[in-house]
Amino acid sequence: GNNNTLGGGDTAKQLLLETCPAETQLGNYQDLTPDGAGRGCCQIDPIGLQDLQQTSDEHFKTVLAHFDYNIPLLQTDQVQTDPLLAFVLCRLYYKRIPTPIPKTREKRAHYWKKY
Repeated sequence: GNNNTLGGGDTAKQLLLETCPAETQLGNYQDLTPDGAGRGCCQIDPIGLQDLQQTSDEHFKTVLAHFDYNIPLLQTDQVQTDPLLAFVLCRLYYKRIPTPIPKTREKRAHYWKKY
């Protein structure tokens, strides 16, 4: 899919590209909690994935059609080795936030830390 398949255009794309280095140093830092809660380059955890699976179903058909991910069937471990999946899930997570994505990097930094 193109960078606007899940909406938000360049601002959403920038938010995702800024979240990954902030959360995992571009995928180089792994969550060191005993159960390895945060997985992949965007630190998707089991609770977060389960929440998305239960509350974001209006986007499931789009994700399946454009990215070939069947969200209801995903397991958290799949995120560990699939950066595209991590970014898709991260975008779905941000789509649930009613506050618009800020236009500046500084304001987006506060946004990704808050949410």
